[in-house]
Amino acid sequence: MKSLKRLSLFTRLIIVFLATAIGLLLVAINTFKHVADERPDNVLPRQLLLGIASQIPNDRDEQAMARIQSMVGNFLVITETSRWGTWHPENPGALPSCIPSHAGHYTIKGKTVVMHEAQRCIIFSDLAPSLSTQGQRFLIVGIAASLAILALSYVIIYRLFSPIYALNDGVKKIAAGDISARLAAGNRDELGELVDNVNIMAGKIQHMLEAKNDLLLAVSHELRSPLTQARVLAEMVKDTAIKSRLCQSLAWLSSLVTTLLDAERLTLSNDALQREDTDLITLLKQIVAEVDQPQLQLTTPTSTVQLQLDPMRITLLLKNLIDNALTYGEGHRVHITLNQHAGQVLLGVSDQGPGIDADTLARLGTPFYRPDASRTRHTGGSGLGIYVARAIAEAHGGSLTLDSVVGQGTTATLRLPFAE
Repeated sequence: MKSLKRLSLFTRLIIVFLATAIGLLLVAINTFKHVADERPDNVLPRQLLLGIASQIPNDRDEQAMARIQSMVGNFLVITETSRWGTWHPENPGALPSCIPSHAGHYTIKGKTVVMHEAQRCIIFSDLAPSLSTQGQRFLIVGIAASLAILALSYVIIYRLFSPIYALNDGVKKIAAGDISARLAAGNRDELGELVDNVNIMAGKIQHMLEAKNDLLLAVSHELRSPLTQARVLAEMVKDTAIKSRLCQSLAWLSSLVTTLLDAERLTLSNDALQREDTDLITLLKQIVAEVDQPQLQLTTPTSTVQLQLDPMRITLLLKNLIDNALTYGEGHRVHITLNQHAGQVLLGVSDQGPGIDADTLARLGTPFYRPDASRTRHTGGSGLGIYVARAIAEAHGGSLTLDSVVGQGTTATLRLPFAE
């Protein structure tokens, strides 16, 4: 078994296919041989009948009659001068024609087998059903053996390909964002090599993402002191216009650094959340009232929705989604819905704007990514809104997904689990 595992997957599949083909071929040959032998023009019945006929004397013999009857059932011997045996048909005229012929020739009519010899005919009244039943048995056994071989081949092939199913599950986990997931090492074949390569790839991706997060965190930390110093220096500028522009830019940069730090803390640990019992419907109504835009349309259940949330960060998330919908909704109505399904709260924010193509949609949520690179922070933001919103959702054990149809609009769906 261990030596087989060292063979390549292709070689093992070839061995399984060849073994299956040979097994089915042998079963088919054996089955068809036995079934075919039940036909009256084949060798085995002729030898069988010749052997039986050789034991039947020409003249009546009670001991021979009993012996032959125990072997093949009732029979009747017809010669030119006599007729004897254990079979006594009610209508002798209905007997099959008996024409003396060369030895070994026989015919079957209904349930009767007629053995034609040179000087006599021997009629077996019960032999044909026995032969037919025997053939059916061989056929059933052959079919059962073929099915057993196919079932065994399926089990072997399934076991050969079982690493593929495990590989598929592991890759799905990695694709879903669980970069720490690793695949169990399998056989030392092509699939085992593929598993090793996927694990190496996942490790490198995890290292790259961790390095990126560490860099963002470090840069954000390092920028705070220079920003504070720059703000102090900006306050010393005498020109009011220049001072105002400097302070605005520094305030925006300081806010950006704070946002980055907060997002990275949430990514690294959920302990950064300040959870408390929160009615999401009440919080949502407060946010809509603060935004105070006529395009907003809110639909919520009549009952309260109590969750363990960080109200400040959830407010930031929802304001971000609503602001995006108002900005890109081109003045159309923005629908905000809240529903409960399968132990989750589903909050959707939908606009009727131009929509987002699939390539751009897949990149939204990447830090600093903006669909239109020519836009400035005054028109396109910093490219951190969806990134931070998704970090907040995942820190709460939920998720944030975006769906969009070009020409129809975009829907952002926040899923939050109920506390256990």
